[in-house]
Amino acid sequence: MGSIYGSHYRSSLPDSVGKLPADAAESVRHSAAAGLHVADHLGAPGQALADGGKSAFMDGLSASLITVCAVVVVAAVGALPRAPKTPPTADRPGAAPGRVGRVG
Repeated sequence: MGSIYGSHYRSSLPDSVGKLPADAAESVRHSAAAGLHVADHLGAPGQALADGGKSAFMDGLSASLITVCAVVVVAAVGALPRAPKTPPTADRPGAAPGRVGRVG
């Protein structure tokens, strides 16, 4: 999830990041919070960088959450055939006390 977030975040950053000093640009590429900190120190010109950083953050977050949702759906579909066909009950023949609902 983190690698998906990171790659989408970095690829969505504005081109103006490349015009920053090397240390500042690396900080922006490394962290959205650092990007906002750098933008704050730039004053009025930093507003475009801050907006771009926020947008890049949301792009990365969205991509990683969509991926996680897809994995969860695939796992649920894969687990469905293995799920018990009937709910466990206490009056099931052979059910030992304290083992209600145990499969196996």
